[in-house]
Amino acid sequence: MKIGPIVQQIAVRALVTHARLAAGAGVPLLLALEITGRTGGNVVIEEAMESVVTSVQARRNDRRADRAVSDLPGDGDAHGRRR
Repeated sequence: MKIGPIVQQIAVRALVTHARLAAGAGVPLLLALEITGRTGGNVVIEEAMESVVTSVQARRNDRRADRAVSDLPGDGDAHGRRR
């Protein structure tokens, strides 16, 4: 095994351990991932965690928007047609 994969495994293990400990202490999971990514000392991991957090937040916003639209009165589409 080369040194690169070993270093990568150590970095990922540390990330997972820190995120798990933070979440277990009551820190919201997305915040735990964000903090862990920033404090890990690895730019690649930090960027990956930022990407995960951004992706999850975007999906959460999409679900909220879908719920808000489904809560609107009426049972038709934008053109008044029944669904």
